[in-house]
Amino acid sequence: MVTAGPASWTVRPAPSAVSVADGGGQAPRAVVSATPDDMLRWLWGRADDSAITVTGDPEWAAYLRRLLAAVTG
Repeated sequence: MVTAGPASWTVRPAPSAVSVADGGGQAPRAVVSATPDDMLRWLWGRADDSAITVTGDPEWAAYLRRLLAAVTG
């Protein structure tokens, strides 16, 4: 799950696609949270991991970041 301020999205990354749905899912593997500005910069690779907080599985956040780097690089 990705949370930026009051908004949350359930993000399900896979090798060939990423699905995104409004709202948080039940029992997410991990929650990546930040202020809206920091989250946007982190998602676009303009901020390092110190801009976010990860609870749960940190490898999930790293996987999401690698996928984004592959498609936005």
